[in-house]
Amino acid sequence: MAGVVFLNALHHVPEAAMERALREAARVVVDDGAVVVIEPLAAGSFFAALLIVEDETAIRAAAQRAVAASVEAGTFALVRTVDYARRERFENADRFLRRIVAVDQARATIVARRRGEIEAAFSRMAERDADGVPVLDQPIRAHVLRPLR
Repeated sequence: MAGVVFLNALHHVPEAAMERALREAARVVVDDGAVVVIEPLAAGSFFAALLIVEDETAIRAAAQRAVAASVEAGTFALVRTVDYARRERFENADRFLRRIVAVDQARATIVARRRGEIEAAFSRMAERDADGVPVLDQPIRAHVLRPLR
């Protein structure tokens, strides 16, 4: 049993299994423990640059609905929700492409086929930090949940 269970990227779980995954997380947490679900939102410059490769709008929304449904069903009490932005620096578009393919190797084919388009989107979406390095923002929502027993 664990004191805190972190579910990072519930959106990588098949939609039909999301609520079951949350119930399992609730089951394995000790009595005074918590489950923290950390999910990227379908917003921000990182998401916009990724859209050409993969549109995760629907699955990211499904992950948020699964969390809400688990609270409504009485599996969890919602302790707190925290929204924040993850800022990632990329030396260039190639570093961004390597990062998104590392998450899912199936993206490599799309990246190879649409590289110019993706690089152009990266250039449009990225802000420059004080050092002139491209930065993409990814809004994140973290839910702190307490299992109800």
